Amino acid sequence: MKVLLAALLTLAPSSFCAAGSPWGGAEAWVGHYPSDHVGGRSVTLFELPTIQDQVSRLLEPEDRKLFVSYTLSAEVEKRDHYLLVNRCKVHDCPGGNVTMILDLASNDIWFAFQTRKARLFTTKWIGTRDYSALPPAVQTEVTSG
Repeated sequence: MKVLLAALLTLAPSSFCAAGSPWGGAEAWVGHYPSDHVGGRSVTLFELPTIQDQVSRLLEPEDRKLFVSYTLSAEVEKRDHYLLVNRCKVHDCPGGNVTMILDLASNDIWFAFQTRKARLFTTKWIGTRDYSALPPAVQTEVTSG
């Protein structure tokens, strides 16, 4: 019986085995808001333990506070094997926003914090790898604001 179960889990698609994916089934939020409870889950995307662990581990307290303060979100998008999760400052999305990028093929995650003040536009990248590891199309989409 154990051999049969192991064989089934090996052959099952990764979207079926959410527990085996590096992001705890985060792909289920594609086309939904990160604050939604999808697939009968009792948690939101940002409440997934894998996401919370990375936010706590990678972001300094100041960045974490900013990340949490951005409460307006767009629907989660998928580009190739990357999830793009956008959050921004209510009533001032161009003035302050962050995109969280999850690589569904690995444990890599990036945060792109963007601010605009007058003519100054800045992007601060934080991640498990340098942002140059992202495909150019994903980088451009995130920074084109």
